Amino acid sequence: MDALLEDAAFVIGELGLEKPTVVGHSWGATIALELVGTRPALASALTFIDGPVRSAANMFSWEEAQRFMQPPLPRFATLADAVAQSRRDFAERVGR
Repeated sequence: MDALLEDAAFVIGELGLEKPTVVGHSWGATIALELVGTRPALASALTFIDGPVRSAANMFSWEEAQRFMQPPLPRFATLADAVAQSRRDFAERVGR
């Protein structure tokens, strides 16, 4: 969490934003809430959607969050295998 907060504060500073509205959704809402909660001088407002009611840092560790928020990534032997799987996954969405 600390690294994510440092990154967010760095971006605000690098872009020269003066007290921006910080917005986050889902996991981003967790970061936005923690950022504004711990560094209120950085932001003029906070908007978060579908986020937590308390800091995620108090609910679970980064390692725990990674385990249940990032599913295993698929691995393919060839590019053709990856393309074929993508076509199967998205066939209904593209009308094929």
